Amino acid sequence: MKLDYYDLISPAPFAIQGVGSIRPLTLRDVSKVTGRVYSTYLALLNISPEKYCTEVNESLKPWYEHLNEEQLSCLTMYDIAASSTALQQSFSAIFDFFFEERVLYDTSKDAFVVFRPVKDEEGRDSIHITGTIHKGNYLEVCDIILQFGHIDTKDTVDPARVKNKKGLARYQEMQKHKKKNRIRPKANADLELANIISAVCAMHSSINYTNVWDMTVYQLWDTFARLRNNEIYASGRTSVSVWGDKENKFDYNLWFKNITTTN
Repeated sequence: MKLDYYDLISPAPFAIQGVGSIRPLTLRDVSKVTGRVYSTYLALLNISPEKYCTEVNESLKPWYEHLNEEQLSCLTMYDIAASSTALQQSFSAIFDFFFEERVLYDTSKDAFVVFRPVKDEEGRDSIHITGTIHKGNYLEVCDIILQFGHIDTKDTVDPARVKNKKGLARYQEMQKHKKKNRIRPKANADLELANIISAVCAMHSSINYTNVWDMTVYQLWDTFARLRNNEIYASGRTSVSVWGDKENKFDYNLWFKNITTTN
């Protein structure tokens, strides 16, 4: 589910039907858990079962390597997140951080229950369940959270939604091809959250270390992309003012191009 640009830059919570509401985190929210913990949360929501079992939690590696192809093709991170009490608690904490409501894993429902603490008619503590995160919607929920964190998830595929044998075989072949041709990405220090905060504060005329913390994470990345775009526009405009534009190649509308389709 690709979110609208307006939803991404809005400070309002985003409601997921049958689940709850994602809160667009501000940098102040992130600072309360630290940038490192926030990045870890996002990484765990974006990780594949293979990488988790073979690189993050190597105690699961023997189990993972003994799964057959059909089992591997149907395995999702939800299965792993719900596989032990420790992981249930860890992923409950992750979802709890991103949701307006509270989140806890319920063994009887085999789902992460999203709820609001309320008072009943007699004033006693109670809860109102707004929805659940389960195997069927886990990837969609993660995808929405990651979009608010400005993380591209366009290659995410839910094997549980592959409906027939032909589709399953095609999915398995795709996974083999991806594994064979995988290139391990290098971490880019220039694009770490702390560096983006610093860069935006240095370049923007009014955003600084006093007020930047009230921006949402997506608003920060959006502003960063606009600053980059405006630098290109300013450079081109200066060049045209000095040398002219005989071939009429300079785009005077560049400064307000939709950056969600160009970045």
